[in-house]
Amino acid sequence: MIQLIFLLFIFLGRTVQSGVFNNYDGHKVLTVKTTTGENANALLDIEKTEGILVDFWREPWKGNGTSDVRIAPEQFAEFERFLKKNKMGYDVMIEDVGRVICEEQQQLQNRTVFKKTNDSALFTLNEFHTVEEIHDYLRALASKFQSSVQLFSIGKSTKQRDQLGVKIGNSGREKRSIVLNGCIHAREWLSCASMLFIISELTANAHAYQDILNKLDFYIIPVLNPDGYTYSWTDDRMWRKTLSGPIKGCFGADLNRNFDFKFMMAGSSSNPCSESFAGTHAFSEPETKNLANFLASRRNSVAAYFDIHCFGELFMFPYGYAKIYPPDADDLRRVAENAVQAMNAQNGEKFRAGSIAEIIYKVSGGSIDYAKAVLGINYTYAIELRPSNFKLPNGFIVPNAYIIPGAQELWAGIRVVVQDVISGR
Repeated sequence: MIQLIFLLFIFLGRTVQSGVFNNYDGHKVLTVKTTTGENANALLDIEKTEGILVDFWREPWKGNGTSDVRIAPEQFAEFERFLKKNKMGYDVMIEDVGRVICEEQQQLQNRTVFKKTNDSALFTLNEFHTVEEIHDYLRALASKFQSSVQLFSIGKSTKQRDQLGVKIGNSGREKRSIVLNGCIHAREWLSCASMLFIISELTANAHAYQDILNKLDFYIIPVLNPDGYTYSWTDDRMWRKTLSGPIKGCFGADLNRNFDFKFMMAGSSSNPCSESFAGTHAFSEPETKNLANFLASRRNSVAAYFDIHCFGELFMFPYGYAKIYPPDADDLRRVAENAVQAMNAQNGEKFRAGSIAEIIYKVSGGSIDYAKAVLGINYTYAIELRPSNFKLPNGFIVPNAYIIPGAQELWAGIRVVVQDVISGR
């Protein structure tokens, strides 16, 4: 067991090695069949009961009784024994994660790099971009659309990178606002890319949204976790957390466990080598503290807050820490279900709506729970983008062809919430 834990520390503890791209050759992603509540709980508790640090690509989902888990070659035999002991079967979702990453790297080599001096119209929305390119794009937009776009930063990350965003709206009186952020988890690149699509819609295609822009301001932060996102480009494609630390040789905390509401109550880890490490204390990470301060400073005007993730195709509202609901849960559910209808109508996907605790699993210290319970923001949603677990077999690593359709689905759902805000229901 000591040898096993050491190996898991190496492969899942996520030590930082600058300049060395982490090798995932032979790593598999298994779809584990958690057909009972006991199965799901056993898998979620595997770190505590077996000492195995599992990289959940998708935690046990109540909708279909499965969970996606990445397994290193050195873990495979031990993990199989665990599954057999708990009477859980599995299918291989990805045979070789390293091969999938290699294919993506080849695609990235042929992309169009956005330069500081470029006009914003040259930014390719159907490709993935580094944080430097994304920030240069935001600057280009602010320069080009000076009457409707303002560049802002909510603060600095652990490594002193700006958490940049843009405010988009027609000038005039103080208006209610919509806040969106992507890439709270570094490896979820589609969540960043979808923010850029929405930004483009509200600027380059602003003529189509004048009614919205006259009544609301949009604050959009494409990359909430710039350190982790950068590291996922340069060193480790599967990096999820921040780059704080090290603690016991491991770096980073899960930002979506680090907010100061029901901290460490459920679905979080106190092990700094775990992917779901909640941090040493609530708001230990500057990235979460900066976002909380930003939202608090506008709490009287923010009508809706969205935290965008991938993957799984889910439209979720509070709470996550327990199967407990805010007083306006019926209204949150109504709007979410309408949004899901609009999203599914785009491309025939299968998005589902529900509270976090009822639709997937219990997790505390999350962004939307904090925004709702502490700040009192009316509409607070966490959205898991495509793919669903049933279709594309590459999870976080999606081809360029999925960027625009995925962003269109998201924008369709958000517009439903926006219209509800405008109508004042």
